[in-house]
Amino acid sequence: MRKYLFLFFCLMVMVGCNKKPDDKKFDEWFSSQEEAIQHGLELEGIAQESIIDVEEVDNQTFVVYRRSTNQYGAAMIHKKDSKFQWFRGQSEVELPSHTNGEKYSIVKTEIKSPSNERYEISYGRVTNPDKRSISIVKDGVITEKHIYNEVFFYIQSKPTKEIDIHY
Repeated sequence: MRKYLFLFFCLMVMVGCNKKPDDKKFDEWFSSQEEAIQHGLELEGIAQESIIDVEEVDNQTFVVYRRSTNQYGAAMIHKKDSKFQWFRGQSEVELPSHTNGEKYSIVKTEIKSPSNERYEISYGRVTNPDKRSISIVKDGVITEKHIYNEVFFYIQSKPTKEIDIHY
């Protein structure tokens, strides 16, 4: 009997930990992108000042934000029939607080759009607090990325080629 109680307890803990936020709240549509972003920030419990950047990649709008010193995330603003919706297609990532003697560290994650398009987001931390930008090279094209409080990010559609980072 104790085995069954233990299994029941474990099952309840697992179900509770896997509970999704109220999907109805994430299904709301708005007449402007700004309203959708504001609603998403409220749902996520994030302040407006936590937005690092709003960036367009392949006609998709991404909102990159900082939850805490080392925790970062991204959401997409889904557009359909002139309406906008906050969509978080990935979990937040934890950036290491140090770089183990390297000039920078990288954490990569994938985000899926509502239409199942895949994107890769690279989050990085630099060791030099005075560094203001970093160069990302993909297919011979150089993109300058701004560094926000020692952190930078780069979003690209998948499947992707590796990127080179020039410090």
